[in-house]
Parts: sequence; C-alpha cells; structure tokens
Amino acid sequence: MELATRYGPWAVVTGGSEGVGLEWCRALARQGINLLILARRVAVLEEAATELRAAGVDVRTVARDITDPDLRDVLRAATSEIEVGLVVHNVGSWDRTHGDFLDDSLDVGLKTIDVNCVAAVTLAHLFAPAMAERGRGGLIFVGSLAGIAGQALEATYSAAKAFTQHFAEALWSELTDRGVDVVCVPLGGTRTPALEAKALMDVSMLPTAEEVVTEAMAHLQDGPVFVPVEANRRFFDKTTALDRRAATQTMSRLARRAVGTG
Repeated sequence: MELATRYGPWAVVTGGSEGVGLEWCRALARQGINLLILARRVAVLEEAATELRAAGVDVRTVARDITDPDLRDVLRAATSEIEVGLVVHNVGSWDRTHGDFLDDSLDVGLKTIDVNCVAAVTLAHLFAPAMAERGRGGLIFVGSLAGIAGQALEATYSAAKAFTQHFAEALWSELTDRGVDVVCVPLGGTRTPALEAKALMDVSMLPTAEEVVTEAMAHLQDGPVFVPVEANRRFFDKTTALDRRAATQTMSRLARRAVGTG
C-alpha cells in the first residue's frame, strides 16, 4: 500500500531542513506526501522547501524553535485545513555536549528535555486523536542508541532518548489497534552535517542519513522499535539483553571512548 493511502496526504516533520530530517522529507516527497516542515533557521528551511517542491508536493514551513511555548497553537493553526497523517519527530538534541553532568549548564539540560520529551508529548497530543478517530496515521519518533542505558558524559541526553523510546512503545500499545502505526527509530552514529561540524569522530565510515531513512521507511509498521543498520541492530539487541549495571557500563565506556577519555 502506498504511504499516502495508508496514512494520509500530509506529514509534519520536525527538524526537517537538513540531515536526517531532510532525508525523511525527501523520502516522503517521493511517496507523494505533502510536507509541513518545522525548523529554526529560516534560510536553510526555505532552501529545503524549494528543493522539495521540485518533487511535485506541497510544502509549508514553520520557522520556529520546537521549544517555543506557543508551539502547539502555531502548529494547530498551520494544520487546521489539512489532514496530517504522519508525524516525524526528528529533532532530538539541543546543543548536545559531552561532559560530566556536574559541569553541564542547567539551561542546556532542561532544553534537552524540552526538545526530546515535552515536544514529543505535545506533537502526540496534537495529532494522534484525529488519527485514531480516522483509523489511520503514523507517529515516528527518531531515537538514539544512547537511550539504551544511562550514559556517562551524556546523562540528560541519554535519559531523554530513553523517554523517547518508552513513550513510543506506550503509544504503540495504545494506538495500534486503532489503525495508527507508532515506531521509535533509534539511530547510531549517522553521517550528517551536524555531526561533521562537531568533529568528534571520523564520520566517513558511518551510514548516511539517506541509508538509515530508506531502511526505516520500509519498517514503519514494525513498531514499537525498529533500529536501522544491521550492525546497530546487533548492538541494540546485545546491549539491551545485559543487566542494567553492565548496560550502563558499556554505554558509558563507549561515550568516554568517543571523546578520547576512555
């Protein structure tokens, strides 16, 4: 079944102006699904919209920070005359840093929670009721392997990503029988402009955003969790099978190694 038939004519994609989010938009546009894209940077957002319109779909843009307190009202107004059948919550970090929790800024930590947790709940409350009433729709939450267990140097981020997965799992349990697909898509390292800019690691061997999105798109009905890339799936399965202490030690060791301290 074509995605537009299964879900509906419009998708909302957060953080859809570059990287993984833009690849979600491209993949959906190829399926003939119209797009409402939320992102912060106007110039980059409009450049993405121009590219996507060339694929023959309608594109609307909302240039806002996803943590804006009036986000729900803004999105409600922007989607009042369209049927949103898919939501891709792709925005997943905010000025993500690697450091001891005691050295982190409280503002950054709270914003990380707003981006990953508060925004996810807001989007679900806004769009899931109509999907359930229609008996069709989909909620896609882009997660992270960092959410497998608490992780040193990324305490708030790893906790927020655990929330993403657990929230998606709960919604999957509630909404699947009502025709709404829900899936969390935990990503490992992915070759994106944002990761390249941080220069924390050699990204040349990482899967591209296009590769992970293409694989995830084929498994939207395989919730509550689908991990793209075979190596990442093996790591996810192996690590989640450990007891909590071992899983936490494993994830923390990898986090320290990534920044050269472990």
